[in-house]
Amino acid sequence: MITKIQTLKVRSRLVALFVLAAAFSGCSSSNPPAVTPAEPTVAERLQTVLDQAVSDGLPGAALAVRGDNFSFDGVAGVEEIATAVPLTVSHRFYLASVGKTYTAVAIVRLAADGMLNLDDPITRWLPLEVTERIPSSDTITIRNLLNHTSGIFDYQDDSDEWLFNAFLPDPVRHWTNADVLPYFLDKPSHFAPGTNASYSDSNYVLAGMIAEAASGLPMQSIIRNYIIAPLGLQDTVHGYESLGLPNFVHGYVELDGDLLDIFPWYNHYGVTDGGVQASATDLAVFVRELLTGDGVVDDAMRSELLTASGIGTPPSIVGLGIDIVPDATAGSVVYVGQGQDAGSRAEFFHYTAAESNLTIALTASASLGGYDSLYSQFYDAVLEVLTSAELMPGGDS
Repeated sequence: MITKIQTLKVRSRLVALFVLAAAFSGCSSSNPPAVTPAEPTVAERLQTVLDQAVSDGLPGAALAVRGDNFSFDGVAGVEEIATAVPLTVSHRFYLASVGKTYTAVAIVRLAADGMLNLDDPITRWLPLEVTERIPSSDTITIRNLLNHTSGIFDYQDDSDEWLFNAFLPDPVRHWTNADVLPYFLDKPSHFAPGTNASYSDSNYVLAGMIAEAASGLPMQSIIRNYIIAPLGLQDTVHGYESLGLPNFVHGYVELDGDLLDIFPWYNHYGVTDGGVQASATDLAVFVRELLTGDGVVDDAMRSELLTASGIGTPPSIVGLGIDIVPDATAGSVVYVGQGQDAGSRAEFFHYTAAESNLTIALTASASLGGYDSLYSQFYDAVLEVLTSAELMPGGDS
């Protein structure tokens, strides 16, 4: 079963980061040898990391970094193993659950424009034939959907029915949000709405349906109007917008000893618990603007997005489509989005401390099995370079 990356993994990676930062803070670059070879630049070192990730076995990988005084965009590998077309920084990767961030931002924008209220019950927007089959639907709000405090059954992680009986057998099917409903309606809730927190893809299926009902537009248009067009993102599409477009990276997963290309399933996938394809560069631009600029949201909207529910034990760090991970010892906050589906990995991390911040976007065109360890090595190597170069906010310089 394809599983989502959970809070524990986020925290463990951040702990590793802060250990690295502490280790490098004690290093000194004074008194260099009188004659030494030219040291590679940070950009060269990051490109070496990308090249090594592909040499180790990832078919393709991309990295974009944006800091106060540093910028990097790099790729390595191929668009498709069979054709060996080299990747460019314009190639789009499937972002999996990172697409939830785009959905959440679009809905917060609709709320700001007065088309809905985040605390509306879902019964206001969804038809009775849907809500009467969801336990406690009259007390579930849009906010509960976006911060995963609804308790609704997860059609992907709580059951294999959709994946093996519907999705995998029919790769060319154009799935809609409504098509997914039968796989989580009439299922028991995990808890009463607003009393605990648990990740559920079903939340974002319903959220997408509400956005479309409130606006009268398909989610592709909502995201384009609020995010893609204002930011001038040339290499970002949602769902069926991608049909016929070049530069979509094929993703791979090992299944029963064979290498499966997931392109037929995801080249048009538009269910709103995912659905976004983007280059790592576009992802970094979007995240940085979302968290530091005014091209997507204003401060009030950003506050809505970046307020964790704090519900549960331990308290949930999940905001609206984004995780908020504080680190008191480093004096920093990290905003995180992570996605993994068969054949795709995508993550963003936005580190902040005082007046400094750094945005990192990583994508890879393979996942599950041995590919996950290769991706972790890639991720760790990127952090080591950025930490040793003293680019990480919150570390001693």
